[in-house]
Amino acid sequence: MIGPLLMFSLSFVLFFVFAIEARDLHLRHKIMGERFRSDQQLHKLAAGIAAYREANNDEWPDRLTDIQDCIDGNFETLIENPYTKDNPGYEYIKPAENADRSTSIILYQLRDGKRDLSLNVGFGDCRVSANTTAAKQ
Repeated sequence: MIGPLLMFSLSFVLFFVFAIEARDLHLRHKIMGERFRSDQQLHKLAAGIAAYREANNDEWPDRLTDIQDCIDGNFETLIENPYTKDNPGYEYIKPAENADRSTSIILYQLRDGKRDLSLNVGFGDCRVSANTTAAKQ
Protein backbone atom coordinates (compact mmCIF):
# COMPACT_ATOMS: atom_id res chain seq x y z
CA MET A 1 0.00 0.00 0.00
CA ILE A 2 2.88 2.42 0.65
CA GLY A 3 4.29 1.84 -2.84
CA PRO A 4 1.24 3.14 -4.78
CA LEU A 5 0.79 6.08 -2.41
CA LEU A 6 4.44 7.03 -2.73
CA MET A 7 4.23 6.66 -6.52
CA PHE A 8 1.10 8.86 -6.63
CA SER A 9 2.76 11.53 -4.46
CA LEU A 10 5.90 11.50 -6.60
CA SER A 11 3.82 11.75 -9.79
CA PHE A 12 1.89 14.69 -8.36
CA VAL A 13 5.09 16.51 -7.36
CA LEU A 14 6.66 15.94 -10.79
CA PHE A 15 3.51 17.13 -12.53
CA PHE A 16 3.50 20.27 -10.40
CA VAL A 17 7.19 20.98 -11.09
CA PHE A 18 6.76 20.49 -14.86
CA ALA A 19 3.67 22.73 -14.85
CA ILE A 20 5.63 25.53 -13.17
CA GLU A 21 8.53 25.10 -15.63
CA ALA A 22 6.15 25.22 -18.60
CA ARG A 23 4.53 28.40 -17.27
CA ASP A 24 7.92 30.04 -16.71
CA LEU A 25 9.06 29.06 -20.22
CA HIS A 26 5.87 30.54 -21.68
CA LEU A 27 6.44 33.81 -19.80
CA ARG A 28 10.07 34.01 -20.95
CA HIS A 29 9.01 33.49 -24.57
CA LYS A 30 6.30 36.14 -24.22
CA ILE A 31 8.79 38.67 -22.85
CA MET A 32 11.31 37.87 -25.59
CA GLY A 33 8.58 38.38 -28.20
CA GLU A 34 7.61 41.74 -26.71
CA ARG A 35 11.24 42.89 -26.71
CA PHE A 36 11.62 41.77 -30.33
CA ARG A 37 8.48 43.69 -31.37
CA SER A 38 9.71 46.73 -29.45
CA ASP A 39 13.00 46.63 -31.37
CA GLN A 40 11.09 46.25 -34.66
CA GLN A 41 9.06 49.34 -33.84
CA LEU A 42 12.26 51.20 -32.93
CA HIS A 43 13.63 50.31 -36.37
CA LYS A 44 10.42 51.43 -38.12
CA LEU A 45 10.58 54.77 -36.32
CA ALA A 46 14.25 55.20 -37.32
CA ALA A 47 13.34 54.34 -40.92
CA GLY A 48 10.52 56.91 -40.75
CA ILE A 49 13.04 59.51 -39.60
CA ALA A 50 15.31 58.58 -42.53
CA ALA A 51 12.35 58.91 -44.94
CA TYR A 52 11.52 62.30 -43.43
CA ARG A 53 15.11 63.45 -43.95
CA GLU A 54 15.04 62.28 -47.55
CA ALA A 55 11.87 64.27 -48.20
CA ASN A 56 13.09 67.38 -46.34
CA ASN A 57 16.57 68.21 -47.69
CA ASP A 58 18.37 66.04 -45.14
CA GLU A 59 16.89 67.99 -42.19
CA TRP A 60 16.21 66.12 -38.96
CA PRO A 61 12.61 66.31 -37.70
CA ASP A 62 12.08 68.54 -34.68
CA ARG A 63 9.90 65.97 -32.92
CA LEU A 64 8.79 62.40 -33.45
CA THR A 65 5.27 63.38 -34.47
CA ASP A 66 6.72 65.12 -37.56
CA ILE A 67 7.32 61.72 -39.21
CA GLN A 68 3.70 60.51 -39.12
CA ASP A 69 3.34 60.84 -42.91
CA CYS A 70 6.63 59.04 -43.53
CA ILE A 71 5.89 55.70 -41.89
CA ASP A 72 3.96 52.62 -42.90
CA GLY A 73 1.17 51.76 -40.49
CA ASN A 74 -0.59 53.49 -37.65
CA PHE A 75 1.69 56.00 -35.91
CA GLU A 76 -0.28 55.88 -32.65
CA THR A 77 0.18 52.10 -32.46
CA LEU A 78 3.84 52.37 -33.44
CA ILE A 79 4.82 54.73 -30.62
CA GLU A 80 3.38 52.42 -27.96
CA ASN A 81 6.15 50.19 -26.61
CA PRO A 82 4.95 46.56 -26.46
CA TYR A 83 7.66 45.63 -23.96
CA THR A 84 7.46 48.46 -21.41
CA LYS A 85 3.80 49.29 -22.18
CA ASP A 86 4.63 53.03 -22.18
CA ASN A 87 2.74 55.28 -24.58
CA PRO A 88 4.64 57.04 -25.91
CA GLY A 89 7.22 54.34 -25.49
CA TYR A 90 10.06 56.00 -27.39
CA GLU A 91 11.91 59.31 -27.08
CA TYR A 92 13.40 61.07 -30.09
CA ILE A 93 16.52 63.18 -29.63
CA LYS A 94 17.31 65.52 -32.52
CA PRO A 95 21.05 65.31 -33.20
CA ALA A 96 23.28 68.17 -34.27
CA GLU A 97 23.23 68.92 -38.01
CA ASN A 98 26.77 67.62 -38.55
CA ALA A 99 26.38 64.55 -36.30
CA ASP A 100 27.62 61.18 -37.49
CA ARG A 101 24.53 59.07 -38.18
CA SER A 102 26.26 55.82 -37.29
CA THR A 103 27.14 56.95 -33.77
CA SER A 104 24.22 59.31 -32.99
CA ILE A 105 21.55 57.83 -30.77
CA ILE A 106 18.26 59.31 -31.93
CA LEU A 107 15.72 57.01 -30.22
CA TYR A 108 15.50 55.71 -26.68
CA GLN A 109 12.95 53.30 -25.24
CA LEU A 110 10.95 54.61 -22.30
CA ARG A 111 9.93 52.80 -19.15
CA ASP A 112 7.68 54.67 -16.73
CA GLY A 113 8.26 57.80 -18.81
CA LYS A 114 12.06 57.71 -18.46
CA ARG A 115 14.84 56.45 -20.70
CA ASP A 116 15.65 52.83 -19.99
CA LEU A 117 19.35 52.65 -20.77
CA SER A 118 19.34 48.86 -20.42
CA LEU A 119 17.22 48.49 -23.59
CA ASN A 120 18.26 48.82 -27.22
CA VAL A 121 18.42 52.25 -28.86
CA GLY A 122 17.96 53.56 -32.40
CA PHE A 123 20.80 55.22 -34.27
CA GLY A 124 20.68 57.80 -37.05
CA ASP A 125 21.62 55.19 -39.65
CA CYS A 126 18.45 53.16 -38.78
CA ARG A 127 20.45 50.60 -36.81
CA VAL A 128 19.01 49.23 -33.57
CA SER A 129 21.43 47.83 -31.04
CA ALA A 130 22.53 47.88 -27.43
CA ASN A 131 23.21 51.23 -25.83
CA THR A 132 26.98 50.98 -25.45
CA THR A 133 27.20 54.58 -24.27
CA ALA A 134 25.01 53.98 -21.21
CA ALA A 135 28.05 53.33 -19.02
CA LYS A 136 29.52 56.69 -20.08
CA GLN A 137 26.36 58.68 -19.28
